[in-house]
Amino acid sequence: MGSIRLWLVLVLLVKIPATVAAEPESSVLAAQKNFLQGGVQIQGEQGLPANHGFATYQKGWNALDRSDYTLASTLFKQAGDQMQAATGETQYLAEARFAEAQTRKLMGQYDQAGKLFLAAIQLFKRTDPTSDYLKAALDALAQMPAEKKKGLQGKVEDSGKLPSLKARPLPDVVEENIVLSSKITQLDTGTSITNLKDGAFFNRTRGMLPGSAAVDLSDDYVKKTIYKAFAKMNCMETTSVGANYFTANRNYKPIKANGKPVAIGASSDFLGPIAEIKINGRYYKVPMDLPGLSPNSRNVMLTTNGDTVVAIDPRTSESWKLCTSFSRKVPEFNWWKLGRAKPVRKS
Repeated sequence: MGSIRLWLVLVLLVKIPATVAAEPESSVLAAQKNFLQGGVQIQGEQGLPANHGFATYQKGWNALDRSDYTLASTLFKQAGDQMQAATGETQYLAEARFAEAQTRKLMGQYDQAGKLFLAAIQLFKRTDPTSDYLKAALDALAQMPAEKKKGLQGKVEDSGKLPSLKARPLPDVVEENIVLSSKITQLDTGTSITNLKDGAFFNRTRGMLPGSAAVDLSDDYVKKTIYKAFAKMNCMETTSVGANYFTANRNYKPIKANGKPVAIGASSDFLGPIAEIKINGRYYKVPMDLPGLSPNSRNVMLTTNGDTVVAIDPRTSESWKLCTSFSRKVPEFNWWKLGRAKPVRKS
């Protein structure tokens, strides 16, 4: 049972590449993106918040982590129903149905699981045919006991026909260990970094690191910082970065130089320092303009899981995902703010 549960967790946390083919953005996705980046909450089709159901989905994960499959399946169902009521058919509804199907399969409720797998497959085909979850749903359905699929046989065979998929970009390869072009010895205030350690680098009164610097951060401080940042993310955000707070410290490590974690100054405008990050074998200068950065924050820590970069402000536990695009002659880099949803602004 433990290996099956681990497989379920790994499937649901599949990494999504940061770049996708340019397509018109649906009103639902635009609303969710705006909400996640700190904008005003946008209502869905029925006047409900565009992220309606995400909190319930996260509770389902919490129940699953406690091996409470009965509660988890109930919460996943509620999450899916809430998502459907708010925004209709989306890939997030498909993921909620898939999560419920897997949980019911673990409990031996094959009839319900089979119907849910079929529903998830049909939703993925309509809303996100390039999703890695589609094949996972097809495989999970195929692995169910044959006698449990008798009533679904014709539908199962039809569902087994994969749609023609668009070519998906390969994920970026981010180097965990880098070589800095210059050695930073002091903050922009003239304060030497030699005797600074852990939280002292992120004290708003100290000053800003003018560039990428190897700093003295203890392993315990780094782990706590990563955990707190991922604990503030919602389920869609953890899916996009390939980890949640249960797995963050296993998947994410600080980018290092000379064996020390790399930190760098940042701002919420275009005047921030430039980070040195090695992606796909080349060093790139990435502007550290982080949307929504607290005006009282100065420096952030850089982390990676090998294909995604997440910048974390240890002072506030806010975080940002680096979104890359190498489709043009000049690469593009943008930061997507992550973190717990803010309260709905009343008009």
